[in-house]
Amino acid sequence: MLGFEVKRINNICINNNLLQDYYLNVKTNFQNLKWNTSNVDHKTHQVKELYGWAIQSNLKDVNKPCPIYNIKHDDDVVGTFNNTTELVFGITEKILQKFPYIRQMVISAHPPATKIDLHEDNDEFIKVHIPIFTNNDAYFIINENRYNLLEQNIYLINTSLPHGTLNLGNSDRVHLIFKIPVNYVETFLHTNLKI
Repeated sequence: MLGFEVKRINNICINNNLLQDYYLNVKTNFQNLKWNTSNVDHKTHQVKELYGWAIQSNLKDVNKPCPIYNIKHDDDVVGTFNNTTELVFGITEKILQKFPYIRQMVISAHPPATKIDLHEDNDEFIKVHIPIFTNNDAYFIINENRYNLLEQNIYLINTSLPHGTLNLGNSDRVHLIFKIPVNYVETFLHTNLKI
């Protein structure tokens, strides 16, 4: 439908040093909101040490850690991923002010040996990935194509196609990620932002 797998975005520029400083601040000062998993095997995903922070939560209580891909439906959940947490400051606050329609903003960290199998998301949203820290052997896979998403770049990912990740490197791959409704993609691609 969208005609691409991965598209590098040029209309948005985020200083990678500021982004890394934001992440280190979150990692140091907001351990109370950190989510992690151990010994989880969903299908054949290898996500034993996956961790992250939900900047936009789908929990009613935004003071609780929210799994970054929280898809459960119960009395604790508000149903959408737009409940802002105290992690909305600095860079993330500026992004949300400029693009108020984005959802499920998270920091997602994949330690070495993390593998997310090919799967398809719904076609109502498309994802933006902003690498904070990465390595030469961390891949985003769409269909059978491997993409090494580089720091200092921003990528639009067509997650309605079969996609997954693989970190074969020796360091964590850490991305800032959020979703855009498909009907806002053109607006997103034509709005400039420099941080």
